[in-house]
Amino acid sequence: SLDIVVKDVGDGKGTDEEGEAARLAAARLLGIGDGTVDLLQHPLTLGLAEEGAANRIEEFERLTTVKNEMREKLKFLQEKLAVEQFKVNEKESLVAAEKNDNDDDHNEKNVFERLTGTISGFFFGDSSMDRQQTQPISQTPEFQRRLADLRKFLAKTQDEITYSRRRLDRVESDLLLLDSAFPDRPPAILLSASLIFLWEKSILPVLAARIFDEHGRVLAAHASLSSRTDLTRPQRWYPRARLSRRRIVAHLGPTNSGKTYVAMQHLLRKDVKRGGYFGPLRLLALEQYDEMTASGHYTNLLTGQEKRDVPFSTHESATVEMADLQKEYDVAVVDEVQMIEDKERGHAYSKALLGMQAKTLHVCGGAEAEEMIVKIAKQCGDDYEINHYERFTDLKVAEKALTTEQKAGVYGKVEPGDCIVAFSHKDLFTIKREIEKLTRHKCCVVYGSLPPEIRSHQARLFNDPHSGYDILISTDAIGMGLNLNIRRIIFNSLYKSDGNSCNILKHTEVKQIAGRAGRRNSIYPNGIVTCRLEEDMLYLRQCMETQIPPVARAGLFPSKNQLLAFLKAMDHSIPDRERHDIGSLLDRFNEMASIGSDYFLCDIEDKHAIAKKIKDLPLSIEDRYTYVTAPVRISDPKAMALLRKYAKNQSEGRPTGIQMLHLFRPYDFNQLADLLSKHHQLDLFLWLCTHFDGNIFEQQLAETMRRNTTGFIRSTLKNTKRLKLDHCYVRRDVRVRANAQKESERKGRQNTPGAGGAGRRKSRKQRRGRGKAEGGRGRTESRRQMQNSHT
Repeated sequence: SLDIVVKDVGDGKGTDEEGEAARLAAARLLGIGDGTVDLLQHPLTLGLAEEGAANRIEEFERLTTVKNEMREKLKFLQEKLAVEQFKVNEKESLVAAEKNDNDDDHNEKNVFERLTGTISGFFFGDSSMDRQQTQPISQTPEFQRRLADLRKFLAKTQDEITYSRRRLDRVESDLLLLDSAFPDRPPAILLSASLIFLWEKSILPVLAARIFDEHGRVLAAHASLSSRTDLTRPQRWYPRARLSRRRIVAHLGPTNSGKTYVAMQHLLRKDVKRGGYFGPLRLLALEQYDEMTASGHYTNLLTGQEKRDVPFSTHESATVEMADLQKEYDVAVVDEVQMIEDKERGHAYSKALLGMQAKTLHVCGGAEAEEMIVKIAKQCGDDYEINHYERFTDLKVAEKALTTEQKAGVYGKVEPGDCIVAFSHKDLFTIKREIEKLTRHKCCVVYGSLPPEIRSHQARLFNDPHSGYDILISTDAIGMGLNLNIRRIIFNSLYKSDGNSCNILKHTEVKQIAGRAGRRNSIYPNGIVTCRLEEDMLYLRQCMETQIPPVARAGLFPSKNQLLAFLKAMDHSIPDRERHDIGSLLDRFNEMASIGSDYFLCDIEDKHAIAKKIKDLPLSIEDRYTYVTAPVRISDPKAMALLRKYAKNQSEGRPTGIQMLHLFRPYDFNQLADLLSKHHQLDLFLWLCTHFDGNIFEQQLAETMRRNTTGFIRSTLKNTKRLKLDHCYVRRDVRVRANAQKESERKGRQNTPGAGGAGRRKSRKQRRGRGKAEGGRGRTESRRQMQNSHT
């Protein structure tokens, strides 16, 4: 701004106010008081004006000399250009003339040469074809080389003329500026002109040098931070995987299409010396571990909670988070690759696809992941092959639902092979009791809080035709990881509550769950899907007919080494209180990260809760990073307390043991939930021991308690009739639907233009008035309706 104002005043365009502003700015810039003194009478100003005038005269003389020299040079170059242009034109004219002569005399010369050649051959025995013909001058190599040199020299001369003209224009512009600032102007204009000269010739370079001297470290650190947080090319994070050209084979299709089976057959070939399977669930890793072991391969099992090292092992089965990118494989299989867009676990799949050192990498998943797989393969420079699979058996939507009314007792119509899907564990057990009371069927139960061993056991009971269990009641946990002989899927409701919000299921979730109906090589090859209520059937049909949109972006999350490098680059600016707070460090990293359009940063909300829990403990950043990636349920206070206790003991150098847990057979569902929480705590403890090399005796104790806990849970699920339960799935469904409707209306009001706080206050007053008017009558009527539906 000073530069602009001073130039305007120096050119005579400035007003008195602008001149005053220029003097004040100059005073502050040069350190002459605060600008309130008479700047024009200051000794430094007078000296500056004299020095500026002398320098301007000297610069004017120098530029005048340069101007004259440039004019002489430009004149010489123009004459030289004319001479060279004449030479080039002369040469080109000669070429054109010889070409025309050759065209005119071609026939006559040929006739003459034939005649003379015949006579010469008759008398002397030779032919005119043996004699060397005379070549035109324009066709000789010397002439062509000379012509090319002249053309190059001509182009070079033209470039010199252009450059000289530009330089001459700049010199004349500088002379015009200096000529307008001679000392016949008023003192303010004289000072401004002097400041212009000093600003351009002296002050600006000094100021730049001072900035780099004082703030060079900050500028260098900023450049370093920018490079540390550059996530636009994640394929460069894995240089070992980029050393070879991999072959990525994608097996894409719906559930029950055999894509994972085909990929595993490539992995189990005898010529595969080193192979690995990486899936989303511990249950899947354990299933493939058993299959690879049964096929004769020495296989390791590696999950967060369990590690089985087999001597002389050649294969490995692990969860995708535990994939070791330092190992080399002949064949590797990554299952359920469509989870690469998951907000919490997507980064693990991105890491596997980008960094797996495998000659052939088989990826299995839904067809929506095709575009992302192709993008990653091209970014990595790998070869790729896409294989599409179709469902082996038919999957149809039933013509009607079980009932048209919100009432209990509808599950007396279930048949063997049915699977009822609900989204509350109390709903599951209520439906189980209803079915076992109204029919002769026995039910298995599967939901997310159950340990993987229990879920696998319940699935085996359901699949075994001789076990007596022919009905399955489950949450959306069956959508992945379990192979089940299901004839019909029945949605108890298409509305789901996660404790914070109530929403209708997405079409991707509906198709994932419904796809479990029907299985090849079972007694129910074809599948059927339906709902409990008729009002849900329309949305169910829409979901089944809708195509799943392609995966748009893949998840990323900074590695431990990236965070350490980022912390080192930020060492000069980060406060001491935040130096060991990994939550703040992750926030800063996310703020500065630059991400490409094909990727996104995964959610760190749960990691914030863990980081806050261990914030005051003296732990290193490496250990804190491991703790925030632990698979702990942050909604479980006992599990969070166990994690903090383990971290505190580790930071103080004390043994990281676990106290004996009081285990017993539960008598109500609250005690069953407490038993499941204890199993989760034991799982968490084993995970921490695996990642921090815990005490082997404490690990054995925890494994023993976990086995006992699993036994109590299994026996409880075998006989749930004695558990106290006061719950109605119909009443809960009505409440969830009403809450979902309210949330939808609220979102609609927030998105409506012009909807302000006054309107919301008015609606609250209306609700209060309506409640007072209705009094207890409305509540009594509502309670009576719920009791009738429960009955």
